[in-house]
Amino acid sequence: MRTVTHYLYFFNRVDLGIALKNTVFYALTNVPLTLVCAIALALALNKAKGAVAFRTIFFFPYVASMVAICVCWNFMLMKDGPVNQMIMALGINFNKSWTADSTMAMWAIILVSVWRSMGYYMVIYLAGLQGCNPDLNEAAELDGANRWQQFWHITLPQLRPTTFFVVIMLTISGFKVYDQMYMITQGGPGTATMTLVYYIYNVAFVNTPKYGYASAISMVLFVLVLIVTIIQFRGSKGEN
Repeated sequence: MRTVTHYLYFFNRVDLGIALKNTVFYALTNVPLTLVCAIALALALNKAKGAVAFRTIFFFPYVASMVAICVCWNFMLMKDGPVNQMIMALGINFNKSWTADSTMAMWAIILVSVWRSMGYYMVIYLAGLQGCNPDLNEAAELDGANRWQQFWHITLPQLRPTTFFVVIMLTISGFKVYDQMYMITQGGPGTATMTLVYYIYNVAFVNTPKYGYASAISMVLFVLVLIVTIIQFRGSKGEN
C-alpha cells in the first residue's frame, strides 16, 4: 500500500514535473548537438595530416576529471569570463553569467556536456568510417556527385549502425545526467537545471529523506529510458 502511495505522490509533484521537463529538454538538445559535432570531427580528422594529435586533443576531455572540467568551465562562463569576452569581441553585447541566469544555465550545461563527449563519439565514428567502402564514393564522384551528396547518400547510410549505437548511448546518458548539475549549478538558479537524477538525489539524501519516493522516481526513470530504447530499436529494425 505504501508503494502505491509513493507512486500517487509522484504524479502530484510540480517540482518533479519541472525536473522531468528539464531532463527531456537536455536529452533532446544534447543528443543531436553531440552527434553532429562528433560526425563533423570524425570526417575532418579521418584522413587529415596530424590527425593522431588532434584525435588525442579532442578525446582528452572525456577521460579528464569531471570536477576539473566543471571548475574550469565555471570560470570561463562567469560574467567577465573568457567566453563572454570572445562574444563581446564579436560585437555582441552579452555580459551575463551563464550559470547564474535561468535562461542560460541549461545551455551552459549542454555546452559543457557536448564539449566533453564529442571526442569520445568522434573516435567511435572514426572506427565506423574505416568500414565504409571508398569505391562507392569514387563511383559517385565520377557520376558528378559533390561532397555533400556523397556524405548524405553514401557515407551516412553506411554509418547507420554506428549512429544507432551513439544515439542509444547519448540518450541513456542524457536521462541520467547528474555530475554537471551538481558541480556547476546545483540544480539552479531556482529549478532551471534540476534534472530527474539530481531531484532523486535531493529527495533521498539532501532534504528530509524519502527513500520510498526516491525509489519510485528511479523506477519511473528506468521505464522511460527503457521505452525510448525500445522505440529506437524498433525504428532501427524498420529502417533495415
